[in-house]
Amino acid sequence: MLLYPVSEMKGGVYYEHAHRLFGMLVGVTTFTMVLVVFREDRRTWVRALASFALFMVCVQGLMGGLRVTGTLTLSQEAAQLSPSTLIAIAHGIFGQIVFATMALLAALLTMQWKSVVALRDFAGASSVRVLTMIAPFVLLVQLFLGASYRHLQVPPHDGLPAYHPIWAMHGHIGFSIIAALAVLLAASRMSAAARETPALKLLGTCATFLITVLIAQVLLGLLAYVAVLVRRDAAIPLWELMFTSAHQVTGALLFASAIQGAAWARRLVSALAIHESRTAALSSR
Repeated sequence: MLLYPVSEMKGGVYYEHAHRLFGMLVGVTTFTMVLVVFREDRRTWVRALASFALFMVCVQGLMGGLRVTGTLTLSQEAAQLSPSTLIAIAHGIFGQIVFATMALLAALLTMQWKSVVALRDFAGASSVRVLTMIAPFVLLVQLFLGASYRHLQVPPHDGLPAYHPIWAMHGHIGFSIIAALAVLLAASRMSAAARETPALKLLGTCATFLITVLIAQVLLGLLAYVAVLVRRDAAIPLWELMFTSAHQVTGALLFASAIQGAAWARRLVSALAIHESRTAALSSR
């Protein structure tokens, strides 16, 4: 792929091949990261997660190729290729999971993670841990609905109107309310915990970032939806491309931030704190 002539990278070929080249860069960077982790970090489970992240990148690259070819082949003849929409959806979702895994590793490898002492006496520990764990799973469902709508819709062509898969469109729009509530509940609980306990200041930072990205995501989602609906031909205008792509990027940031928030909540609030808060609640009844 590195020998493909730049002079041939025109139009859609430029974006497609640039995507492949950046995929190679991600692979090389991840491989280097794994080597550094094995050299600098003695935690077996962190080494395993870093190795698994490299495996995930390899799987993501394989899905990217299969999305175009539809099957394992070296052929470049269009007649022998059958691009897969289902693999495209899986490729889009799995890419965000890979990104979130990298964000998780970024938190695990900080000095603060290694040196922090989990709190053993904290009121409301259960709600902090539970709500921050629920939010990523809810967002994952929203990612599936969004990827399905993005890849299953058919733009207007040959005088025919655009086709919008109703289940994916309505599901993505309707479920966005649930996703936003899940993020808001998790962020509000982290923020409250940070205000009540100075040692949990980092959770407040995570909550602020989550809310900021959520607001941007909702606004970009509305703009992207309008842009898709008003288009009247197969040509994609620049402003639609900007809004839909930005919406996808902030979606990845939101999911990765929710993963980091859940990780920090579990790191800063020990399991013993949950046991003690439950015991105190039972004894007060």
